[in-house]
Amino acid sequence: MAAAAAEADAKIMAEKLPEGNMKVLVDVGGAGLSRRRMEIPVGPGTQSLKWLGLVAAQRHALLAKHTKTGRRSKQGAQPDEGQGFFLPEDMIGPGGRLAPTSIIRDVIREGDVIQVDLQTSVELDEINAPVQTPWQVAAFECGAAGAQRRRGIESREAIAAHEASIKAEVDARIEGDERYRRAYAASALALRRHVPPPGTDYHVVVAGRLVDQADLDAALDLDWPVLERALSDLKCPVSGTASEAFRDDLQEVYGDLNAVFCLYAGL
Repeated sequence: MAAAAAEADAKIMAEKLPEGNMKVLVDVGGAGLSRRRMEIPVGPGTQSLKWLGLVAAQRHALLAKHTKTGRRSKQGAQPDEGQGFFLPEDMIGPGGRLAPTSIIRDVIREGDVIQVDLQTSVELDEINAPVQTPWQVAAFECGAAGAQRRRGIESREAIAAHEASIKAEVDARIEGDERYRRAYAASALALRRHVPPPGTDYHVVVAGRLVDQADLDAALDLDWPVLERALSDLKCPVSGTASEAFRDDLQEVYGDLNAVFCLYAGL
């Protein structure tokens, strides 16, 4: 009888609740942070999961600030919970990862516990830009600037993949072709003798096949600083006019130099 009465009371309470009084249970935390479970009222649930993640992150920061006990953090330790606000980096529901653009009431049911992971450290890419998780990309890179950033990332990834494929092809040829191995060793020796440390100069003319005049012009532009420095090292001084004349002559035969290299390198 007590069970029947409790069930009847529950039905009455449910009927008294206004439509759109949804509450979501969120388990929020991150590496080095205490996980906290909180109940967040979301009304009719028409907000996005990005909104829910940011609200959970903000409440976690406020709770951490007010419950901090003044302990000292060891040097090199994980982030101090009271030091600031951490952005969400992922959201996971009972069915798996949740998209930040999804609407709460479409993907969450009463009683579901949503896990919100906070980003407590920032990894940098090769141009010192922060590396974002797929969830963060979908949540925060939705404008023109985000699209431009994604295009830059895709371009760098494509360049890296192209360079890796070229290196793999070179390594394969070095392994299987004695003539190519000798040519590669000779060019490497020349570079060690005449070129400053990597990252300061180029030798594009002996780096691969140059297809058209635009490639040749770009190669000469990249190679010219080290060539010009070589002119200044000559025993007899070279005037600016002579240097420019040499460059003009070199531009006419740069394609031939590249062709000779490719011929003997087996490219």
